[in-house]
Amino acid sequence: MGDPAAIWDARCLMCEALVGQVVAGKFVHNPNCALAPRLDDGRLRCCRCGGTLYREPATEPMAHVPPGAQVRTANLSKYGR
Repeated sequence: MGDPAAIWDARCLMCEALVGQVVAGKFVHNPNCALAPRLDDGRLRCCRCGGTLYREPATEPMAHVPPGAQVRTANLSKYGR
């Protein structure tokens, strides 16, 4: 699996939304995702469309959102869709 300190993006296969990241082996939910990711048969599903998640190396860590702050729930896709 490689470096245990590596950060991986958890993205949706269907809509390309960034659902969260895997940091040091633990899933961190994307605060911009309005709904919590769904759990189906023990696997996480996209919070936006219910699609299957895949992982890819992250280019940068997700920004931390201070408690009580407004987050943007619009376009979560890295491709601008």
